[in-house]
Amino acid sequence: MPFVNVFISHSWNYSGHYDTLAKWLFEDDWSVNNYPLNLYNTSVPRDDPIHDAPTDKELSVRISERVIASHVVLCPTGMYSAYSKWIGKELRLAKELVFPA
Repeated sequence: MPFVNVFISHSWNYSGHYDTLAKWLFEDDWSVNNYPLNLYNTSVPRDDPIHDAPTDKELSVRISERVIASHVVLCPTGMYSAYSKWIGKELRLAKELVFPA
């Protein structure tokens, strides 16, 4: 069964949106043409934060590692994305990986 790594960009201030999407994605069974897929969560949920990143720069590196390891990057739309510096960084990184300069 193939694994599909999924990173959900989100703001912990609006973690309810993340929780709903994660539940829908990772608690249901998915398949394509009756071929099962195993979706694996590579994002950083509130209940499993990155504790060993003492600076924003190190945290950025650790988040980048998760984005790079992902096959899919999702970003739920909403006004909160405009107020989170991390969401913007995550999306810029994902864009650079897909459309390198």
